[in-house]
Amino acid sequence: MSVTTVPGVTIASLLQEPEGSCTKDWLRTSLQVAVQLEFATIPPYLYAYWSVVDPAAELADALLGIAWQEMLHMGLACNMLTAAGGKPKIKGEAAPKYPGGLPGDVRRGLVIPLQGVSTVVKDPEDALKTFVDIEQPEKTVLMAIDGPTIGQFYARIAKELPGIAAREGFGGRRQLTGRIGGDKLEPIHTVDDALKAIKLICEQGEGTSQSPSGGVDPAELAHFYRFAEHWEGRRLERRKPPHEDKWAFTGEEIKRPALHLLAKVPKGGWTGVGGDLGDALAKCNTEYRQVLADLESGWDGPDGVADVNPYVGAMFGLNAAVKHLIGIQSEPTCGPDFRA
Repeated sequence: MSVTTVPGVTIASLLQEPEGSCTKDWLRTSLQVAVQLEFATIPPYLYAYWSVVDPAAELADALLGIAWQEMLHMGLACNMLTAAGGKPKIKGEAAPKYPGGLPGDVRRGLVIPLQGVSTVVKDPEDALKTFVDIEQPEKTVLMAIDGPTIGQFYARIAKELPGIAAREGFGGRRQLTGRIGGDKLEPIHTVDDALKAIKLICEQGEGTSQSPSGGVDPAELAHFYRFAEHWEGRRLERRKPPHEDKWAFTGEEIKRPALHLLAKVPKGGWTGVGGDLGDALAKCNTEYRQVLADLESGWDGPDGVADVNPYVGAMFGLNAAVKHLIGIQSEPTCGPDFRA
């Protein structure tokens, strides 16, 4: 399998390739960017999740559920990449760094930090506002959006894939499958499998221009709208005559739960921290690196379908390490800094 890395590659440059002329190399590069894009959202979402005191709170449930779906999307991108003859790069230099921009220069100018949820509704510096910006669709039921989006990127992959497969082949190789959160990671054997995966990724993240639904469950909002509800502090509802027929955040009030005031992680992570706190931070990073190493090795096995569960088990070790980190602080302000 080919090892694909994407230093300096932007989604804009990939989208500029003439339609119908894209090669399997273009596809592998695009899918590696997709892997890194999906990966880059997971640590910030988890950091925000750990800032919610009660893991049973609605906000915590939303954050963790969305993080699991991003792990699913990352897994689908990895399966598509191996089906294209590539080898996903996940650890080391391929891992995201915070604060930083999204891979592929998506949402240029958007800086993604690791920070907890704000106690203030509609705080422009809130982590939830950043998450709304990350998941911003090309066109929502609320407004049209200018500039390239993650959805446009996936749409181009879906458009080029059948032709590339016909000319150069596609499918098979190493595939992982199994439950990830409430969803199942499916293997990618055919172009149709890949197109279904792309549709799921886009609908769960963005919804559609007609509906805020996440696609699979009509009652489940796509990520953009779930984050926006909690940032706005109001349910999304469809207003009908005598009001203007439109979607708006004018429904039931959503109150913020109790929060740990986890501070924004500085560039380079928490440095100069010793004692029990330093040891706890180091343990979090050890567990995090193990997660990345396990995942990369999982997609680097022999051809065929394998169970994903042995390669995601280290996630539970990371969660336990973070719970310990927060638990040893009388007023928690220091969360994991995800140093790969």
